[in-house]
Amino acid sequence: MGKNICFLVIIVTLILVLSFPVLAQNFKIGFVTDIGGLDDNSVNDQIRAGLLNNNQNLELTTKIKEVNLMSNYLASLNELAEEGFNLIWAAGYTMQEAVEEAAQMNPERQFALLDATVNLENVLSIQFADQESAYLAGITAAIYSKTGVIAFIGGRKTDKVLAYQQGFNAGAKVYRSDIKVINKYIDSFNFSLQTADICQEVKNDGADIIFHAAGANSQAIINFALKNKIYLIAADPAEIELAPQNTLTSLRQNITYVVEQENNNLVTGKYRSGIKKYGLAENGVGLDQKQLAKFLTETEQQTIDQYRAEISNDEISIFAE
Repeated sequence: MGKNICFLVIIVTLILVLSFPVLAQNFKIGFVTDIGGLDDNSVNDQIRAGLLNNNQNLELTTKIKEVNLMSNYLASLNELAEEGFNLIWAAGYTMQEAVEEAAQMNPERQFALLDATVNLENVLSIQFADQESAYLAGITAAIYSKTGVIAFIGGRKTDKVLAYQQGFNAGAKVYRSDIKVINKYIDSFNFSLQTADICQEVKNDGADIIFHAAGANSQAIINFALKNKIYLIAADPAEIELAPQNTLTSLRQNITYVVEQENNNLVTGKYRSGIKKYGLAENGVGLDQKQLAKFLTETEQQTIDQYRAEISNDEISIFAE
């Protein structure tokens, strides 16, 4: 009888262990920052927050390597790979080449990259549907504009910035068909003296709201807006604090949430490499709701929520060409 009980205990234990093989493993998840470093109030801090949140709920070992030079990206990624980290996060498109090389050198490790694509079996390329949040930004501008003229100012015509422009234009027009949208490019993300001239041009044409995605030139746009009582929509959430009284809202990539989700997928066996889109339906993008509430009425905010729901339910499609 005693032997039978022992045998049954062994069988039950084996079944439990084999049923939860992934959860029994202590996973190691690493992160290599871009040169913006920690405390950037942007992507690096959001990835770190995702790792810290996971640490409270999952059995993880985490490590962050802060990088100050782009030339050190590859070495830092390889160090984490050599230390046995199961999944290694990279902060953004500036790390695309380094991630591709590290993934080729370490095929047994998994890598996750934001806002860029590496077509390798051991890389998860996260793509944010920025045109969807820009669409909501266009609706916001159309609601709030008193002149019926709004503007988009971009740095260069990259795929991401074009997605911003196209989403913004489409959202504004769907809400208010007679609105005039002015689109301007500085042709540089570095500081340019012509930025102030472009701002003056759109002001002369009647624009009272500017959606800007212009890199280092955004500071000049903000300064112009503060002096000329023009409202802003920021592509970068960190820029709200530079002009909180003028900035209606900003686009948001919910990076912390995405990192938490994918880390959890790794631990529970649901993780899949490849290209993965995070849009409004996946809670990957959106607007800064807290800032928006300072300017729009509850009814106006509800209007934006209705459009958000329609996009999430595939009733509206916004394509970045």
